[in-house]
Amino acid sequence: MTAVRFRSASVQQMSCRTSPTSIVWRIRADSHYCSPPVIDWCRANDIDFILGLAPTVTLRKHVAELEVSTLARFEAPAKTDKVRRFKEFFDGAGSWSRVERIIARIEVGAQGADARFIVTNLAGVKAKALYEDVYCRRGAAENHIKFWKTHLAADRTSCTRATANQFRLSCMPAPTGLYEEGSRRNGCVRATFFHFLGSVVPIHGLSPIA
Repeated sequence: MTAVRFRSASVQQMSCRTSPTSIVWRIRADSHYCSPPVIDWCRANDIDFILGLAPTVTLRKHVAELEVSTLARFEAPAKTDKVRRFKEFFDGAGSWSRVERIIARIEVGAQGADARFIVTNLAGVKAKALYEDVYCRRGAAENHIKFWKTHLAADRTSCTRATANQFRLSCMPAPTGLYEEGSRRNGCVRATFFHFLGSVVPIHGLSPIA
């Protein structure tokens, strides 16, 4: 609820400075944030949302047949790659104020079947595109942030001003970029590893052409 109140206050402040039609708000988050207050608040404030949804017995009933058929499709031609299929339906938990659009992603591979669910109010977009092109970007962004923090010491943002912290973060990868560019100009193009800030950052341009 604290996050919802903070977000609501932020939207109200932004609305005072911008035209209501100039911004399209969208909340994309994992299942930890999927709760009735968040969903109701998004609808009340005309905000798009696409949230992860924890699997339940009820949700799995919707995709039971799809799981069986996807498993059969994976085993039939002895596939080595995973088989991924999608299904969408409308349902809602007892605590929700209304039913919502739910998208299920079923994936079968050598490790077995895996089912993931998301809930959204976005319309006019196919289930596969919503899951892969919209929702999964959240995970990609988190991985970029994790890489940045781990390998470039980007957690060192102790300055009191945001601009100072941003300048510090911009300076962190500069030596790596300069080294990569210098190596490229000297004919080194193979990918290898560069020890930077006590860690290992994969970059191009350390091994000379054989």
